[in-house]
Amino acid sequence: MLSSLVYSWIIIQVLGLFILFAVGFLGFKVVQIFQLLSTIGIARKEFHENLVELSAIQAFDETVRDVQSHI
Repeated sequence: MLSSLVYSWIIIQVLGLFILFAVGFLGFKVVQIFQLLSTIGIARKEFHENLVELSAIQAFDETVRDVQSHI
């Protein structure tokens, strides 16, 4: 009887450790996903800023060409 109780206790401890590691691993993956989403958000913002800057440069270029064509 005592040995079956000890075996049950060991199995419960091993299952507990397994669950603890599984939860820790999932938590780590969730943190990685949020970091990736944050990086994507920052990259999108910088891309949009560069796009706005590029369109401003193109508009300036067109204005310069218009002025040069009238000279």
